[in-house]
Amino acid sequence: EALRIFKVATLDSARTGAVSAPEGILRPEVRAEVQRVEDALKRRLAIGSQASERRLIDHFLDENFSEFAIRQALMIMVRRGELHYRRQRKLVYRAQ
Repeated sequence: EALRIFKVATLDSARTGAVSAPEGILRPEVRAEVQRVEDALKRRLAIGSQASERRLIDHFLDENFSEFAIRQALMIMVRRGELHYRRQRKLVYRAQ
């Protein structure tokens, strides 16, 4: 019963967007926006430098990207090892 409830809750939160979507199941237009955010992040943040996550998000919001796409790009790049969080996720460091 506990497993059934967990599965139902997980699927429900994934449908509502409460859980980050894996890169492979994003709609094509969202995937394209995430890729544009990744490209812009690489241009904005030089290898070996760091910036405040909040300032990066605010900057890209000002550039008319959705917060969902920004956070997805950050998460994907962290998973790949391109970015690392520092100081309790306050700073983003670009490793590669």
